[in-house]
Amino acid sequence: MKSHLEGRLPAPILEEDDTPHFHFKNLRPDTKLARENGPGVDKFIRKEKKRQKIFDAAMHFWQAMRECDIDNSNTIDIDELRNAMENGVFHEDDARVLFGKNYTVEKIFDELDANKDGQINYQEFLHFVEKNSVAVMCYIQKLSMRDVHSFGDFLSAVIDTLEINVKQVYMKTNDADRTIGINTDYIQTTDFNMEDEDKDFLIREGAMSCLYFLQNYAEQQIW
Repeated sequence: MKSHLEGRLPAPILEEDDTPHFHFKNLRPDTKLARENGPGVDKFIRKEKKRQKIFDAAMHFWQAMRECDIDNSNTIDIDELRNAMENGVFHEDDARVLFGKNYTVEKIFDELDANKDGQINYQEFLHFVEKNSVAVMCYIQKLSMRDVHSFGDFLSAVIDTLEINVKQVYMKTNDADRTIGINTDYIQTTDFNMEDEDKDFLIREGAMSCLYFLQNYAEQQIW
């Protein structure tokens, strides 16, 4: 549902200094809460963008290997990998994201072939991607990853997991279509000590989310 709601809004744009500027330029106020929580949100956005880029490149890579699996063995040998890399099936930009600038077919194959049996299978592919901090199933299911560095992070992750399970049980497919999703940015659920500027920020977020909801609704009715 989260990805469905976010799909209505243009993604945050990272400026040259890696500062996110959101879809309707609702700039953060200079408040204590924004200064405390804002950098963590920015860091999360940067990590998610990097992980999404790795995931997209990995999916392109796996699709290329499947297309070049000449003997339909569901594994890839080095000649099939070379064919995928040299025939334009797998693009150079994606290769750099996954394997760095100085990649070669031999280096890639050696890194992926974990058990050194001369074949790359799906489990070895998954292990390689998740080694790069990308949980494939999370992205397939459109879920966000959360880094856990403290007991508080762990509790937050547990609560998020419970919330996801509850939604899967009780939410219906069309619930997202009639829901207005509001990006609260740096303001978290338990941030009760907000300044007036924080409250104004939330009001603007809600107003613009409502406008995007109505715009999306109108477009659906037209089509």
